[in-house]
Amino acid sequence: MLLLRAELRKVAHPAIAMSLCGLIVIAISLQALVLREEVASAADPVPAPTLLDPLGAAVIACEQVASLLGVGLAAVIAAVGVASEFTSGTIGAVVAVEGRRGRLVAAKAAAAFMVLTVTVVVLAASLALAGVAAKAVLGERIASVEPTALSEALSVFARLPLVLLVLAMLGVLAGLVFRSEVGAATALAGLTALSLPLTNLSPVNALTLPHWVAAWMGFGPPGYPYDFVWSYAPSDVGVATAGAVLALVVCASLAAATLTLRATDLVPTSD
Repeated sequence: MLLLRAELRKVAHPAIAMSLCGLIVIAISLQALVLREEVASAADPVPAPTLLDPLGAAVIACEQVASLLGVGLAAVIAAVGVASEFTSGTIGAVVAVEGRRGRLVAAKAAAAFMVLTVTVVVLAASLALAGVAAKAVLGERIASVEPTALSEALSVFARLPLVLLVLAMLGVLAGLVFRSEVGAATALAGLTALSLPLTNLSPVNALTLPHWVAAWMGFGPPGYPYDFVWSYAPSDVGVATAGAVLALVVCASLAAATLTLRATDLVPTSD
């Protein structure tokens, strides 16, 4: 618990706070575009999910953090929480205190996962507040709002943690491999963004993270591309298969991160 607290203090960084603010602004701006189009077309009702519905706002928040915006935040976490210890030279002291490098990797991943989870909650609340403001401004121009189905929302909520865990582990791995803030952030965010166009290009898509995340989360209409910055879910991949692949990514990333840290010549390790 003390180790986790120490890692949480490291990610309580102004860069992450600024990234969270930027993520909120982008997500609300995207939803404003959706709302503008729906008002212009006199949509009745406004289709779900929408920020005009609190449950819909929560679903949109989950999908945004599970897509490219979440990858961007994970990249910042990797730079601040992991790679910065190499550039500052403090990683040796951290390992000397803890000793067990596998446990240190797990604590860093847990801290990143918690930050991403809090981000979802904050973003959902921000979208819901933006929805209240939009209703007040637009008034009668909004005829009615289609409520988000509870079953759909629960499905999204249940699938999200695995994606957040994937992002957290890949962030830790990127920080340990590249050992610099710029290198870690660029590797995670840049390579993921570059692989997006390959999501539905078989058979190369099987090697890309967006392909499996889209299949697991079931990304698709009606709000695309504003409810998430990603690509459509592939039609030839089942949810169970996608979940198994993402779970394998988590385990492989954990093993690779632990082995990378153990191979780093810092101080003797006890495991």
